[in-house]
Amino acid sequence: MKHTTALIMTLASVSAASADIGFTAAVTGCRQAVPQGTLLGVELRERSGELVYEGDLYDTAVTINWNPRLNVATGALIEIDVDSPDTSNIPTLQWILANLANATLDFADAIDAAAGASSGSDLQKIQLDREEGILAFQLEYMDQSKLYVDAVTGGLIPHHGAGDDVEETLSSAQFNACLDAANAAIGAGWTAFESQAEDETAGFAAANRVEVRYFETKGAGVRQVTVALDGTVLGNVEYTPTATQASRIASIRSLLGTLTVGMGAAVDAAVAQYPGSTVHEAELKVEQGELFWKVELITAALVELDAWVDASTPAFRFASAPVNTNPSDLNEDGLVDGADLGQLLSIWGITNPVLDIDADGMVGGAELGALLTRWNGQ
Repeated sequence: MKHTTALIMTLASVSAASADIGFTAAVTGCRQAVPQGTLLGVELRERSGELVYEGDLYDTAVTINWNPRLNVATGALIEIDVDSPDTSNIPTLQWILANLANATLDFADAIDAAAGASSGSDLQKIQLDREEGILAFQLEYMDQSKLYVDAVTGGLIPHHGAGDDVEETLSSAQFNACLDAANAAIGAGWTAFESQAEDETAGFAAANRVEVRYFETKGAGVRQVTVALDGTVLGNVEYTPTATQASRIASIRSLLGTLTVGMGAAVDAAVAQYPGSTVHEAELKVEQGELFWKVELITAALVELDAWVDASTPAFRFASAPVNTNPSDLNEDGLVDGADLGQLLSIWGITNPVLDIDADGMVGGAELGALLTRWNGQ
């Protein structure tokens, strides 16, 4: 708090006309100043009454820490401090450096990814960090707000407060009890590939049911079974998939020979990685030719993330930020356009609970209205 207050006061004393090279240029300047180091962060801070950009770089063995300082207005190198890393930080630093090759975003990309969600306050610091098992950029702003960007997917990692509206979730025990009831209701010959904890009342409330979707293992049927928390089966309906839904099922079906982990086991493996977390969703996904379970969790620290579990062995593989697609983007190409309208019209008047936003039992005017509202949106 004292450091932030002092920095804000220093900023206030700087003329609005003063030049500022910005964080992107500061990243480049810090890397040029210490080419032998790996940059993990840049901070705008006060040193001896002046604002500087200060970099945070390390050698691969994590034995040396370089802190180059750059002139805010010109980018000129002022000095480089050389020190040993804080021993308490070394395990985290080693983990970050070991996983850095997986990053697809650089600092400028992370700043852009966070721009739409930021408070509008000026950026004070950006650094790579390990956030609930995710390699992430942590962005800190002058108003003390923070955002976290997945360095691999570019998705924002939601950090919720105790009073926030969050996805409906259940404990793994409740979730799997509903799943067991759904499995019993549908019987043999079906493969569960999606499930969600849901609340069908008005407004935000705790989940009161689980919807489980299945495809016929050796046939063409697709069904959704809905189960209340007491195990009562509320619905067991066959539905017609859209072209995109059918394509996804086909891709899973082609790898069914590798599927040895059921949905319940995947949920247990994900929660074991994050004790105290609750479950919103579990999906069977094909990623780079392999089957994974993606289990969406809210951790005990109220961090929302996706835990990925190998579908051939119940082992946690990695975590990522949840990337929630526009519900009207039916073909998941990033746009809501004519292709999505075509898919919607192809199942007009037909049961498809995945798309049935007004829960009237079929796809119709409400779904069309939602799609047109989001037209050309992402």
